[in-house]
Amino acid sequence: MLLRPSRYTWPDPPAFPDTYLPQNFLDVPVFKITEAKRPGNERGDMRRRIIGLLMFAVLGSAFALGQNGDLRGDRRDLRQDRVDRRQDRRDIRSDKRDVRQDRRQLRKDVRNGNYAAARHERRDIHKDKRDLRADRRDIRHDRRDIRHDRRDIRHDHKG
Repeated sequence: MLLRPSRYTWPDPPAFPDTYLPQNFLDVPVFKITEAKRPGNERGDMRRRIIGLLMFAVLGSAFALGQNGDLRGDRRDLRQDRVDRRQDRRDIRSDKRDVRQDRRQLRKDVRNGNYAAARHERRDIHKDKRDLRADRRDIRHDRRDIRHDRRDIRHDHKG
């Protein structure tokens, strides 16, 4: 049932204007909204309500059923998470190699007195360490996703 205001009316003034003081601004009524009544249309309103509830139930159950039993999608997710984890491990090895190389270069620059290059190497080491932390975090998330995908596959096989 659509509620449409038929008219806007100002609220009735208080019976005793001297004693009526609102406590805050929200206590002051601005206008009343009265709903529009259509004579003899209660039956149509009830039909609309019932049809709306049925459509809500059907769509809700369709979405719920669509979430279960996606075995192929879970397996694809599992494979993709394994690939992501393998790539992250490769990135970690590369970042560790870069850190070792940058530390060697840093020691060489400090020994030779090239402090500007040493500052650059320190920044590069910090960047590589930040990449290492990000890759490790990605591996943790991939492990969690793999665990959840395996659980979903077991659940889909059971029923």
